[in-house]
Amino acid sequence: MNLKVIVIKTIEDLEKIRKVKSGKVIIILKGNLDLKDIESFRSINIPNTSVIIYGGGHTIYNMTIDSNLDSVGMFSEVNNLYVRNILFDSANVKGNTEVGILAGHVNGKLDVKDSLFNGKIEGNAFVGGIAGLTEEAEFKSVDVFAEIKGEEFVGGLVGLTRHYIGNRIGNFEKIDTNGEFKNREYGLVTGKILKK
Repeated sequence: MNLKVIVIKTIEDLEKIRKVKSGKVIIILKGNLDLKDIESFRSINIPNTSVIIYGGGHTIYNMTIDSNLDSVGMFSEVNNLYVRNILFDSANVKGNTEVGILAGHVNGKLDVKDSLFNGKIEGNAFVGGIAGLTEEAEFKSVDVFAEIKGEEFVGGLVGLTRHYIGNRIGNFEKIDTNGEFKNREYGLVTGKILKK
């Protein structure tokens, strides 16, 4: 399996991730990144790649995505996603379905530890503070300060997952489902957990 290491110090370095087509990529954030000059960040789509991000306590500021597409977040679609010690501040993410700050759709496992997410997330279905849709989700020492708006399968962390493990989660989000709950699925952690 191909393994690539990308050290990120600048926005140009961040763009290198798009070139990885398969295998595994390790991302090491070596400083804070402010994306305020990017009017609408284009989600990174690498569905056949597993990603490990070592944030080093650094922050990604002002990521704005204004889209009407599906699978919207920093990553549109990714195979597995492991994230350690990173902060997202003042993110503003809007899409159709499968919407989250970090990822729209994680095909396998989403594993996040020692991280914080702050921002606004809006979509129609499968909307979460961190990710819209994932097969398996595990969180430890994760805080979410977010305004989340959606219609169905809306959660503070993920919109929909099959399997969930959590430890010391801080949820400080406001979830807006237009007040019409009826048959819609929503929750402070996830909109729904599907049993295997």
